[in-house]
Amino acid sequence: MAMASSPAPLQVRLLTAADVPAAARLYHQAYAHSGEGGWDEVTAAAIITDLLRLFPDQCFAAERDGALHGIILCSSIAGARATVEELAVAPDVQRQGIGSALLDHVVAFYRGRGLPFVELVANRAAPAYAFYRRRGFRENEGYRLLGRELRGPGERPPAPGATPDGSPGSPRTRGTSDPPG
Repeated sequence: MAMASSPAPLQVRLLTAADVPAAARLYHQAYAHSGEGGWDEVTAAAIITDLLRLFPDQCFAAERDGALHGIILCSSIAGARATVEELAVAPDVQRQGIGSALLDHVVAFYRGRGLPFVELVANRAAPAYAFYRRRGFRENEGYRLLGRELRGPGERPPAPGATPDGSPGSPRTRGTSDPPG
């Protein structure tokens, strides 16, 4: 009687530019049916590319046997705070400890750098909210997330890849822009 082999161990490593197409597909698939919306693959690729360009040492991939199973994209500012910008796990491998492994990796990474805490934004109605709570994340009683709508009624968002003025060009996300020059 042959013994079934156990799966290869999960590896958490730095995300690379070569991972962006697979990471964008994974992100889109992870959120496509979640009720949270999510981005199309083009927008996901632009966001992943921007975060990877700005924080190349803070974006990680989880893989097993060469297959990408999850990503976590993070940022930090002057050693004062760290933020989990995005976390996604492929739908077919969710609830197998991959999200926990990515979060544990990031917590250890920032703890090793001496940062006092790591933050993230979570939708209270989404299943991920309970997941983050189980992983030790708590609401900050002193702060609330505020937002401001930037489009008027009936205005459509610019096409993916458009510049802030709507002309074709390099995508800009999360307030990143080139310095005036």
